[in-house]
Amino acid sequence: MPKRTANRWRKKTELLQLLKEWEAIATELYGENSEAAWQARLFTINTDWKSGPFTKEARETIVERLTDILEQPAQDLSPGSGVRCEAMQLKAFVLNDLRRHDEAVSLHRELVAELEKRYPENHDRILHGRHDLAFALMNAGKEADAEDILRSVVAQSKNLLGEDHPRTLSALRQLGRALFRQRKLTEAAEIYEDAILIRKNSPLYVSQPIDIRDYGTLGTCYAGTEQFSKAEKYLRAVVENPGVKKSARFSLALNNYVACLQKQRKFDQVLATIEQYLTREFLLEIEKVLDERDIEHVDVFLRNMGKLLSKGAWDLAVGEGVSPERWLLAIAYGELATKLKEDPGHLNNYGVALFQNGDYVKAIDVFEKADSMIEGGDREHRMFLAMAHWHVGNHKEARKFYEQGFCWQEEQNELDEVLQRFSKMAEELMEFEPGVNSKL
Repeated sequence: MPKRTANRWRKKTELLQLLKEWEAIATELYGENSEAAWQARLFTINTDWKSGPFTKEARETIVERLTDILEQPAQDLSPGSGVRCEAMQLKAFVLNDLRRHDEAVSLHRELVAELEKRYPENHDRILHGRHDLAFALMNAGKEADAEDILRSVVAQSKNLLGEDHPRTLSALRQLGRALFRQRKLTEAAEIYEDAILIRKNSPLYVSQPIDIRDYGTLGTCYAGTEQFSKAEKYLRAVVENPGVKKSARFSLALNNYVACLQKQRKFDQVLATIEQYLTREFLLEIEKVLDERDIEHVDVFLRNMGKLLSKGAWDLAVGEGVSPERWLLAIAYGELATKLKEDPGHLNNYGVALFQNGDYVKAIDVFEKADSMIEGGDREHRMFLAMAHWHVGNHKEARKFYEQGFCWQEEQNELDEVLQRFSKMAEELMEFEPGVNSKL
């Protein structure tokens, strides 16, 4: 067991022992069904939820334990009791973890109604409950409803708590997220700029003036509104931050950063970035992740890294000039991308890298595998497949695939300059005019 994991379990065991002692004392002093005893039990459940195991079965067990608390008779836990409200909140959070979003929203609504009965209007606790309701609504795909609630919570929190209070900033960021998910990118960018400025200027965050998550979302907002120079600035800050390496956030930011450079046609910088961050040492670390799978948000991380590695394989493979070293790196990227996810796009880019390096037989196998995964077959990479067959002497197959590729290109309104270059290469290799196959 890793040392960090062992320490976590040791601390959990110690905390659970303290909570057990607390429950025993509360039971002795106030009775088994006293609110103090139930509070100790609730803390134990909360500890189990936060410290794991993080399996579906463990989560469902926690839901059952919380349901037991909420079903206690009114004489033990009145409808407005602190324990009941905290149990409702925790159960809603766990339901959200289980992706039972509609149930979570329903429970959050019930909790807000309880809080509104218990506290005066615009009390901090009510605002917190509404904030959590908005979060649940977003997870349920109801961003517009969440937006309406968050606008009210932000305005009231600024008046009640101040604009730099952590809960105000959290509500402001959630509002930006709700706008972002509705593709209201201009307003979302303004919200995130405000949040970043408030945090920078507040004495509360002197030790941590930047929340790097805001930079990543803001960069994506600017990229979506085609303000690529601004997007580049914020996404670079995320990529260069050492605290986000080997995380889902890093892989997504790096992917978006490279895409942003491509949009600005900074192709040399694209290759330099890929070579800087996706070193062979980094690739070895990724391969360890494939076995350990203990990284934060591992599925998102692997998906994003797969896209980036695949794009890197393509850019390295199709760059101008002859560069065997670059092609070998492209093969490494392409091979790892297909390990992360067996996607037809990843396979095709891997196939191009193999083709450039002269491994025509393997390239054919990879192209045909990608082709079988696409409904109706792939036509975009037909010229590469045609040339690979030509090099191994399969001239009949080469003609068939060239004809398919040529027909696909004729149907396109605008053909990528790289594909144009390789189309011309195919024509020169097979020594015939475009679309005329008499010499085959």
